Amino acid sequence: SRPILGKYSPPEFPGHGKDGLGDSGISESTVCDPGIVKPMQAVVALIEMFKSNPGELELLALGPLTNIALAIRMDPMFPTYVKHLTIMGGCENAQGNATMTAEFNFFADPEAANIVLDAFTGLSSEPSQPAAPKVTLVTWECCLSHTFSWEFYDELASCSTPAARLLKQSCAAYEAFDRYGDAAKKEGFLPCDVYAAIALEMPHLVAQRLDIFATIETA
Repeated sequence: SRPILGKYSPPEFPGHGKDGLGDSGISESTVCDPGIVKPMQAVVALIEMFKSNPGELELLALGPLTNIALAIRMDPMFPTYVKHLTIMGGCENAQGNATMTAEFNFFADPEAANIVLDAFTGLSSEPSQPAAPKVTLVTWECCLSHTFSWEFYDELASCSTPAARLLKQSCAAYEAFDRYGDAAKKEGFLPCDVYAAIALEMPHLVAQRLDIFATIETA
């Protein structure tokens, strides 16, 4: 819950709710078998899970990269165990949301982001294709350029499907804050984490990718 260096953590976004799922009331037992949930430190669990299944599991990072960075520090071979890492975070044109130039997840722990990007640089997700990057970065500006109107969100959320009901539940706090709250913004419905999940699960829907070197500037 704290960055690798320093004591400062930026305020959490109210739209995520206290449970991280928009105060939806969805519990661990609702989405997975309670028998597989173990009381284990997150960094240790990451290392154990990926080391036991080298090159088989993909990792989706939707928050600050502190735990992944600590996993790398504890086991420098950790990046080699990961088949592919997809990150929602960072800026490509210095158009931030936590500050004028910084995106929240990277701003919350810039040293962790630096460790992770540095450790995964040069690794390939396909041994037969050395040029295939092992990291997909879905930046804040990328998300901003694919905003939905709230009217379109209403159409999605009103569908009679389990996915639509989950969308409505998990976005309740976000809708209350960003659509109706005092801090209501103009950009509309912006499901950044969903975009990263889509890039991981349905890569055929990604219209354009850029293969670039990525790093983070730390003071």
